Amino acid sequence: MILLIAVFISALAVVITRYHSRVLFIELQRLQQQRDKLNENWGQLQLELSTLAQPQRIETAAREKLLLRAPNREEIVILRGKSDDKRPN
Repeated sequence: MILLIAVFISALAVVITRYHSRVLFIELQRLQQQRDKLNENWGQLQLELSTLAQPQRIETAAREKLLLRAPNREEIVILRGKSDDKRPN
């Protein structure tokens, strides 16, 4: 009788362990899919960043959207601080 109870408990433990294993495997697959989607998003964001950070694009946006331009030679003012006074010319 004790052997039968031990076999039953052992079988029940196997069933519970297999169920827990399946639950964990499903969670693992879900997390791997999430990781893959995040990696894909990361790649797209890196590509977008490299496109947006191109110097020519930034310069065009500065000129067209912000109406910026390079200053004329007459508009440039050089400021010298106290530490600049001690430097040799």
